[in-house]
Amino acid sequence: MTSRFELLLEQFLSTHRSVFSLKDVETFLKKLRMPAVRQEIQSYLEECGLVFSLSDGYYISRAGAFTGAVFSIKPSSFEFDSDIIIQGDRCIPFVDPEIPSDDLIFMIDGIRLPQKSAVFDSDEAIDKFMLFGEEYAPQYIAADPANEGLDVMAVSGELSNSVNLTGLDMSLLKTRYAFERGDRLVCRVIDWQKGIIEFYVQHDSKNRFNVGEIGEKRLAWYRKLENYLLESFEASGPCASIEEQLAGVFFDHRDELCIPECGSVEEFLLEGNRKIALENFGVETRLWYRGKSAPAVGKWNKAALRKISKDLMHSVQTGLYYNLPDEVLDQAVLDMYYRHKDNLGDLFASLFPDDYQFHEGERERIMVHLSERDACFKPCYNWFTDQRAGPIRNQSLELFKKVNSMLYKIDGCDGDLNDFPQQELVILTQLYSHLLNILSYSYSDKDVENDSDAILVSIDGMKWNYEDIEEILLGAIDENTCSRFKVVK
Repeated sequence: MTSRFELLLEQFLSTHRSVFSLKDVETFLKKLRMPAVRQEIQSYLEECGLVFSLSDGYYISRAGAFTGAVFSIKPSSFEFDSDIIIQGDRCIPFVDPEIPSDDLIFMIDGIRLPQKSAVFDSDEAIDKFMLFGEEYAPQYIAADPANEGLDVMAVSGELSNSVNLTGLDMSLLKTRYAFERGDRLVCRVIDWQKGIIEFYVQHDSKNRFNVGEIGEKRLAWYRKLENYLLESFEASGPCASIEEQLAGVFFDHRDELCIPECGSVEEFLLEGNRKIALENFGVETRLWYRGKSAPAVGKWNKAALRKISKDLMHSVQTGLYYNLPDEVLDQAVLDMYYRHKDNLGDLFASLFPDDYQFHEGERERIMVHLSERDACFKPCYNWFTDQRAGPIRNQSLELFKKVNSMLYKIDGCDGDLNDFPQQELVILTQLYSHLLNILSYSYSDKDVENDSDAILVSIDGMKWNYEDIEEILLGAIDENTCSRFKVVK
């Protein structure tokens, strides 16, 4: 559940376009009578994907970094024949990722391009959303207003053979701007918060093989993008998302990549490079070296893992802590009501591994938390209005406990994480993150009202994923000893 503190910081970041410091944020919050400790602000900014850290304690938001940024879109032959341009993932990473792509506003000479919808083969539709991650593309397609009322994911959570997509009506471009097959839109973000993009038509139809001055510059653009992405893999590894990886590269090299002669990320992946592709990263996809799966451990996080190991060496004697975030404890109390139980002692026992050695005062602290949440939730809990959130909460908790227990076992042995199966480690940490996200907002039916069926399908998929990796990881625990395992971004 998003706090007022977070909402106000999101407001600041979506509207503040110049470089800022922690003091600037403090001043902004003070005017709105929102007390905040500087350390809290700093922690938020360093974790937030919508902020770039600069030198000397300064920052810039995505709004500031990408307002005025130039990128291009080249419609496919099918789109040209259908008089429609699907925005999809083509504006990544330049626009607010929270704005649905069909809500983005495209302007030419002060005229807003109207929208229309068309029927697409599901495979082609998925291609238009690949940069969100192939695993998430069906969700974006199902959420398109053109599919409202249609059960486009009726069969086992998979898309039907054909789907509707909302896009830009390009009729005006053909009649007024002589838009031909092979031409492109050269776009510029003019209002990041509202998702407003202005563009002009670049007549490129006869430049099929990138010849001439513009063609040479575009080929150079592909080479630069390839090199800069390879550098980012070495420095940052697979980021939290494809969008975040691209955002870092385009921000660091905006002067060279955001130019009128630019290509598009879509074309780059299809034909503009030989070394980079969308590859597996556990149950997700990332930009990575072509033909290789992105690993859990690499040069980008080895130092952080060593520091974690060093900082926690003393706990070899005192025992490891079993991590139970507050939102998990809250949901456990609500799940107890859903199961018609009322014994906090039994609930407490069910949350920890059987062989767990409690630290001094740990048992009492957690029992106090459970008692306080019980006193808060119990008077207002209604079982009859918990029939959508209840099953989600129950299934998420059961799987979370298995995943968390496995992390605890890995955390408690000695050795090198490189000796563990990398994709299985990635999947385990992804399951932990996804389940924690679900538990963070499954407080009531209202919270999951529109997404309950999709969430349950997702949890079923996660159960299969866990079963696939469980025996492999248990075998690795028996064979290896590792120092400390923490989820490191």
